[in-house]
Amino acid sequence: MALAPAYGQDAPPQETFWGISGGAGLAFSAAPQPRIELPPTYLSTTGGTGESVAIAAFVRMPRSRWFGQPELRFQSVLSAPFQYYSGLSSGFFSSSTATTAFYVDQMQVAALAGYTFDARQQWYALLGPAVAWRVNKSGPALPTATASLDDAVRDAVDRAPAAAQLQLHGGLGWWGRHLGVEARYTHGLTPLVRQLSFHNRTYDFLVRSSTVMFTVGYHGRLSQR
Repeated sequence: MALAPAYGQDAPPQETFWGISGGAGLAFSAAPQPRIELPPTYLSTTGGTGESVAIAAFVRMPRSRWFGQPELRFQSVLSAPFQYYSGLSSGFFSSSTATTAFYVDQMQVAALAGYTFDARQQWYALLGPAVAWRVNKSGPALPTATASLDDAVRDAVDRAPAAAQLQLHGGLGWWGRHLGVEARYTHGLTPLVRQLSFHNRTYDFLVRSSTVMFTVGYHGRLSQR
């Protein structure tokens, strides 16, 4: 029976590993058109940040210092806030504006390739494309005639995220014996939002998204040849 290499030695070129990871971070949103008119209201960017959490399962296949890493990832993204006129006011000095955000749960399938910088194969960088599809579904549309302006805006925002998105993932990390940490950047190559439907009209409104996350993972040997 072949003995496993001591920690810190070069990894055998034909080892395969399984792993899981999870983490949280910030979400960023960019809109080429920072404000869209939705009579009798509007929707505009605020310049803030949102939040994101993710869990993933992956397989890593090292070949010398290079490796391939197919990955299945579940990620929830709450975009940066957008301001709108709500039509609600509780007093003379109160504001009738409010904020909302685009929320989406995605399943992502990524095909990543990476390179380790040192002979111990601990520090690495990875990069690759991913296809993501929306898994959270909206409920029945609110009746336009009876819904308040505030509810109508929130309902339109809730329905707006695209069903699918093409992404680019990149990361820098450290790979230990069983534990690893990684900083992962995800950039939407296609928009998170393309159109917004409000009061029986459809408006073009592109919103691009990206996230920066810090994850912690656990991995083990799957096979060795």
